[in-house]
Amino acid sequence: MTGIQQKEVLGIKPISGNMVKQYPHIATIILTTDGGRDDKGYPLPPDESIITLVCRAEPNSSNAIIYTQDGAAYNYKYVVYIQKGQSDVPVGSRVTQIADPSTGQIIFTDDGQSINTQNNFSLVTNSGLLPSSNNIVKRYSNGQLNTRIWL
Repeated sequence: MTGIQQKEVLGIKPISGNMVKQYPHIATIILTTDGGRDDKGYPLPPDESIITLVCRAEPNSSNAIIYTQDGAAYNYKYVVYIQKGQSDVPVGSRVTQIADPSTGQIIFTDDGQSINTQNNFSLVTNSGLLPSSNNIVKRYSNGQLNTRIWL
């Protein structure tokens, strides 16, 4: 039995060996949870923990707007897709970095720098910058097949 033969069509060479990855990026997120109150009723400081999630980050190229639960409208910068059930990411949490481990490219960081570390060099660029206020999770939604996080 022979495999499927790929051939060049109209000058376009077939793609060999590389499959498309559904979640090609890695996100580092600081989860912020309410600190609650102590036994005397005094407020406790918020608790923070750092998690790393496999994801896919897509920029908002259509200038779309989302509405939060309180009715506020936001022009979000990125929507980040993660596997369903991987983790809950509360609104207000902060995404500190999203990177592509296959290329070594850092898509963005929370200090607003887009850094390309591909091919053993570092280059700080002015394209695709995300100021730190845009790294805050504005909305979180569990869908049927995945979970979406809007930044």
